[in-house]
Amino acid sequence: EVHLNSEVKEPSGYIGNYSAIPESELSDNIKEKLEDGKRKVITLNAFEKAVEVGSELLVNTLLLGVLSKLLDLPEKTWKEVLTNRFGTKMLDLNLKAFDAGRAMRF
Repeated sequence: EVHLNSEVKEPSGYIGNYSAIPESELSDNIKEKLEDGKRKVITLNAFEKAVEVGSELLVNTLLLGVLSKLLDLPEKTWKEVLTNRFGTKMLDLNLKAFDAGRAMRF
């Protein structure tokens, strides 16, 4: 289960099993504090990568790509959902963002 902090005003940060926190609010050892053996904390700059792919508006789709590597659902299912959601409008760019998220190393 992933819950995102609705207070996040900066797109760069990290996503863990339970929260996304803006980078400006991270203490020097926040990752160590959150990694308590019950959850894995992933640090990445999804906003920067989304811009690199084509638009900051792709950050959510990019994060779906990251999430898809962590959940036990076939990649094909994720892409079918994206195809149903976007149809022909913006589909290619969103699939590119999804693939970029899956390719991110963490």
